[in-house]
Amino acid sequence: MDIPPPPPPELPPFSPVAATFSGTPTKDEKNFAMFAHVGAILTSFIAPLVIYLMKKDESPFVAMHSRKALVVSSAFCVLMFVLAVLGVCLSIILIGFIFFILMIPLYIAYIIFCIYEAVQASNGKDGIRIPF
Repeated sequence: MDIPPPPPPELPPFSPVAATFSGTPTKDEKNFAMFAHVGAILTSFIAPLVIYLMKKDESPFVAMHSRKALVVSSAFCVLMFVLAVLGVCLSIILIGFIFFILMIPLYIAYIIFCIYEAVQASNGKDGIRIPF
């Protein structure tokens, strides 16, 4: 007489944000989260990465915002690199300038997103939810 094994435990439902923050962040946490987004404008993914590595264990609020800035800035760097390569390669047949023109509104949208997220972080809010 074999006894069937117990069923596996229920997994939590998928959350678009790996670590959401519930509570009131301190002024320092708000500043670090804001600097992660502002630093993403100035240094691409380096400032969010440094802030994430420094504060990931201390503050879930800072970890969430710095991880969000890191993902968005990394995706932006890859997209800009792809557009630049395509622009250079297709400049031989005189349509490569289209990709360079596409880089301008993309960069403006990136700056607007980073500023919006920095304002949300300085107000202690989660901002836009990005699945990662």
